[in-house]
Amino acid sequence: MSAAVLVTVALAVDSLRRRSRVRRSAVSAGVPTVQKPAPYVGSPRFLWTSIAALGLIGRGRRDAGVLRTAAKLALAVSAAQGLERAAHALTGRRGGADPARRFFSGRTAAAWAAAGVLERTQGRGPGVAAFSAAALAGYPRVAGGRLPISDFVVGAVVGRVVGRLVGQLRVP
Repeated sequence: MSAAVLVTVALAVDSLRRRSRVRRSAVSAGVPTVQKPAPYVGSPRFLWTSIAALGLIGRGRRDAGVLRTAAKLALAVSAAQGLERAAHALTGRRGGADPARRFFSGRTAAAWAAAGVLERTQGRGPGVAAFSAAALAGYPRVAGGRLPISDFVVGAVVGRVVGRLVGQLRVP
C-alpha cells in the first residue's frame, strides 16, 4: 500500500502547474511583460525520486516485496522512457514547440507505466488511484495547448502496455 501512495502522490504533484508571473522588466521600461509559464514539474523526476525513496524504505524495513515493487517501477519507467526516445530517434521527430513534430508523450507513458505496475503489484484499489493520478499528470499540458490529445492518448496506451508487461515479470 505504501508504494501506491508514494507514487500516486508523485503523480499528483506532477499534475500541478506553476502559473505565469507578471513582472516589471528594466529593459521594457516599466511595461509589464508576461514570462513563459514555469516548466511543468517533470513526472520522470518525481517518479524516479519516489522509486528511490521506495527502494530505501524497502531496504530499511528489509521488505522484499517493497524492493520488488521498486525494481518493477524502475524497469517500467525506464522502458517507457526508452521507447519514447527510440520512437523519436526512428521517426526523426522530437518534441518542442511544434506539435506536428511530436510522436507521443514520454511523461504520460512513464506515469501510466508506473500506474500499471502498481495495479499489478498492489491491487485494484491502489491501481485505480494511480491511473487517476497518471491521467492528471498529462492533463495540464493538454489543457494548456502544449500537448495534442493524440500524443497523450498514445503515451497512455504505450505506458499501459509497458506497465502490464513489467507488472507480470517475476523479480527475484
